[in-house]
Amino acid sequence: MINIKQLNPQKDILVIFGATASGKSDLAIKLAKELNGVILNADASQIYKEAPILSNLPSQADLSLAPHKLFAYLSLVEESSVVNWLNLCVKEINLAKENQKLPVVVGGSGMYISSLINGISDIPSNPQKKQEAIETHNTMGYEKFLSLLQKIDPSFTNKVSDAQRLIRAYEVYLYTGKPFSFYQNQPKVKYANGNFINVFLNPNRELLYEKINLRTKQMFAKNILGEATNILKLTENEIHHKKILGLKEIISYIKNENSLEFTIDKIQQKTRNYAKRQITWFTHQIQEKITIKNGDEFFNKKS
Repeated sequence: MINIKQLNPQKDILVIFGATASGKSDLAIKLAKELNGVILNADASQIYKEAPILSNLPSQADLSLAPHKLFAYLSLVEESSVVNWLNLCVKEINLAKENQKLPVVVGGSGMYISSLINGISDIPSNPQKKQEAIETHNTMGYEKFLSLLQKIDPSFTNKVSDAQRLIRAYEVYLYTGKPFSFYQNQPKVKYANGNFINVFLNPNRELLYEKINLRTKQMFAKNILGEATNILKLTENEIHHKKILGLKEIISYIKNENSLEFTIDKIQQKTRNYAKRQITWFTHQIQEKITIKNGDEFFNKKS
């Protein structure tokens, strides 16, 4: 247990993580206001400019309550990676310390959170091999490409199904002749220095699923179809569509491939499944953490 009043901006880095719809953003804002903090985004979908509704980007009202960094700074068609985010995040952490402000990192992307806290494997990259891997994926299609990777690196593909990460793994294999998991098992490189205070927000599962179902319905009361239409105009690339949960389903609805009821049900189901994977990840991958069921519980802890 900790006393939040005793957190030191020069030494401490507060990290709040949990499943989608768990209340992370609200807690982060409360703590940033209370502790003179800067909120740093660690959600891989909220880095994109074009999907504020789908990614549940903080509203202008929320953004005005505390300083927010690393939100909506990248286009869906631009390159993104954990290492790129880490470099930006560490820069913002150091800047916050210089300004006597507490870094408050908040998000639900397991790779972002784990890499910041635990470090990340130093894995080679090569632009030419990356392009070759992308072209192979686009030519073969996702399923055949996945089967190809399963033969090369079964331990990796048993844990990963995201197309971008699979392409990255194939790029590394083409460049080095070694499977991606080989590099993952090497000693990790730490990017950030500081005393991490890790808070896992893990509410009651039934209440969490209710919030997910409600949030999905609320998206359709906003201009979600306009948002998805604009993204569709921006890119027809299926890889880009997979970057944002629910985007693929909404695009299918726009193309009259599925009904509205089916689309909402499918997004709700996929989001619940994603939340379950997030909870499993944070439970097992982040060893030292304070686990709470709601923000007030943490906010009221004394020592």
